[in-house]
Amino acid sequence: MAGVVHSDDFIQTMTRLLAARVLRLAEEQNTVLTSAHLSFLTTIAGDERIRVDWPDSNWKDAVQSFAHIVCSLSLEPKFLAQFIRIGGITLQYWGIHIID
Repeated sequence: MAGVVHSDDFIQTMTRLLAARVLRLAEEQNTVLTSAHLSFLTTIAGDERIRVDWPDSNWKDAVQSFAHIVCSLSLEPKFLAQFIRIGGITLQYWGIHIID
């Protein structure tokens, strides 16, 4: 992943996928998100929320595995804001770190 060019489209796609996985985790765990968190994640995920899939349907594992991918990326500061916000949500509800 370090050799992948981090274009705006690439980062937006990664952000959408992470937000969609977090929404699916909230559904799986029957977690009630605040309206602000739900609105933010739904807006970011867009249609990806419907398309995202995980073979074992264990969304906590799905979010954690994606967090490992995000942590391995060398992101410019302009790309960090949404990952940091999503990471704050995952840390608050499930103790999952996204960005250190």
